[in-house]
Amino acid sequence: MKIAITSDLHLDPKYTIKEMITEEEVRSTYPDDFPDTDFEHGEPANNLRRWLVLEEILENCKKSRTEHLIIAGDLLDKRSLCIGLDDLFGRYKEITVHIIPGNHDDFLSKKYFSSSLSNVIIYEQPAVTAIAGKLFVFIPYRENASAAQELLKIKPQIPVDKEWVLISHSELAAEEYSLSSEERKIYFPLTKRDLAALNPNLVVLGHIHQPPKQPIYGKVFYPGSPCACNRNETGIRSYITIDLDVPLGKENIEYNELNRGLVYYTQDIFVFPLQDEGKFVENQLEIILWGIIYDLVQSAKGTVFSEQIEALMRRRVYLTLNVKGVSFEGKDCLGKLVNKYIGDKVLYPVLDTREVDVSEDAQIPLITQELYNNIMETFCSSERFHGYKEKPRYLLGEKDSDKILLK
Repeated sequence: MKIAITSDLHLDPKYTIKEMITEEEVRSTYPDDFPDTDFEHGEPANNLRRWLVLEEILENCKKSRTEHLIIAGDLLDKRSLCIGLDDLFGRYKEITVHIIPGNHDDFLSKKYFSSSLSNVIIYEQPAVTAIAGKLFVFIPYRENASAAQELLKIKPQIPVDKEWVLISHSELAAEEYSLSSEERKIYFPLTKRDLAALNPNLVVLGHIHQPPKQPIYGKVFYPGSPCACNRNETGIRSYITIDLDVPLGKENIEYNELNRGLVYYTQDIFVFPLQDEGKFVENQLEIILWGIIYDLVQSAKGTVFSEQIEALMRRRVYLTLNVKGVSFEGKDCLGKLVNKYIGDKVLYPVLDTREVDVSEDAQIPLITQELYNNIMETFCSSERFHGYKEKPRYLLGEKDSDKILLK
């Protein structure tokens, strides 16, 4: 049996799926049917996508017969009625939804949901719940407190011989912290020392939107926001599942990628005053686009065909390009080049040229081109790659690269 965990949806019930259907800019409730031009990237549009992602998670749970979904805080972005959630959760009554309040929705309680909605549990106080023979300890966010302080209130309820998972909406802190510090506020802190004293088998926390690629301290996981809230939350979004049929450990944590919502990418590209400056930039843009295509295809797990990729990128990809270096042709030419090459391939391209210097010296491209050619001949000559030409470049590892450079 598996259990699903997500957090930080930051829904605004003012913009539910049901209400957004009537908006002129929305042609359908599903991203696959959005017009290629899409609509304005305002809060109504962003919230619609978040609702669709929550629906996708519930639908995935239904298909995989996952009977429990945990939302580790910040389901809602602000205080509001939950009429839309009654309708959505009510369509998946076979799934028990466990919700803890976060720092954005610390007001959340059962009274915000319909009394007839029996499959939703709100943990307003610390609680211990058994699911499929494993204990889950729910610690809701509390203002001006720490997660460890709240957990100690119910620590006696946790048998020492039982496996258990800590669920909270917390921020990992340094070993020493002060709740009254004037420095940047740490929300509901939890430290390595706290974890060593409490000794949970696994920890899954809400609050951090961009999840670390590796577990922290070998046992702490952040599912991250399943639908990006801003351009800093980059890459394909996902939610967590835990296999409860085996002993609890990091090995049975799985990230499940999602196929709705915007996908933000931030990439650096470099410009040099070469004789063919544009071609040098185009080559980098091509590599970036192929990387995004690979991500989307992998996320779709074979359900997307090649002819659908272009439309998918125009509907979902928000690409920020940070340009760095020196240009002879100028920032306007760079903008026109990027717009021509990539403007109609993604939903929303953003070009940042603040770190580009412009040179007006006509000799610079000649000098730079000669230097560039010498570098390419020195480091990328056929002799250096002798013995590797039958091996695809994407299979060359770090040791291969070291050997090539040492030549």
